Amino acid sequence: MPCFLNAADPFSMAPQKALELIGKSLTSQYERWQPKARYKCQLDPTLEEVKKLCTTCRRYAKSERVLFHYNGHGVPKPTPNGELWVFNK
Repeated sequence: MPCFLNAADPFSMAPQKALELIGKSLTSQYERWQPKARYKCQLDPTLEEVKKLCTTCRRYAKSERVLFHYNGHGVPKPTPNGELWVFNK
């Protein structure tokens, strides 16, 4: 459960605004833990955007690690092989 930096309740605002608040809060938390790392937040991405992001991150990171934080409500958990199933258009 994310710890929101802003005291606003995401259920009390428009869905897009809540999505942006959650994304900003998660990014801020990661930046506190690892300030020198680079972060890319994708809010409600399409399948093609997810593929492009993964490919770009892997290419840019070279032999370094990549952390992929996926928060999907109501979708299946990753498979034992680490596959993510995306059900957006």
